[in-house]
Amino acid sequence: MKKFLLVALILVLVASFASSEAAVPIASSSPLFSVGIWPVFSFPSPLDANSSMFAFGAGAEISGEYVLPFFPTLYAKAGLEYGYSQLVAHSSLSILSGSAGIGLRFPIVDWLTLRAALAGGYYYGFVNATGQAGGDLFLAVSPSLAFTLWPSISLGLGATYRVYLNLLQTIDAFVGVSYAFGPAVPSKGPDSLPGPSPCRPRSKSPPEPSERGSQSRTSAS
Repeated sequence: MKKFLLVALILVLVASFASSEAAVPIASSSPLFSVGIWPVFSFPSPLDANSSMFAFGAGAEISGEYVLPFFPTLYAKAGLEYGYSQLVAHSSLSILSGSAGIGLRFPIVDWLTLRAALAGGYYYGFVNATGQAGGDLFLAVSPSLAFTLWPSISLGLGATYRVYLNLLQTIDAFVGVSYAFGPAVPSKGPDSLPGPSPCRPRSKSPPEPSERGSQSRTSAS
């Protein structure tokens, strides 16, 4: 738990540092909204003291994201998740959860973006065989990569370290697709900044009539 909180603190500090920068390069404009579906494969964390009670698991997440127009590197997210974990004691555990959080996105090239998100929420879990149930808070941190397949469609893959308080800790691998829509966020890259106007040579204007007469009299004398 302490290691997870340390990772979460580092992510928050990175977000604070990034928001203090005046110019953050964004490779290209992108829509404000997106929705995605993410199949998840889950494994008990070796850092969890209760890991011996759980086996592999699977699940899915449906999430929505909103890119902050005043700072496009930062986005807000919310999601609904269902998780299924096999118990060693010949049973299984189902977990329903809802989350909200923030994330950072760093475009590397036009078709590839590095992302990191921190989220938290509430979960409700129950043993499928007995109906024993309970709920509590949970936290999750997720690094990922997003590959742009089409202007509005992206393929994402990544991992999540998830802590269900008073239950278990998992390491999840996920892959899925997202669909982006809505007004586009303007580019904030260096190319969009106004540059100095090009210098133009000053043309020499012809002399006034009075000046021409003075030049003629000077030549005659």
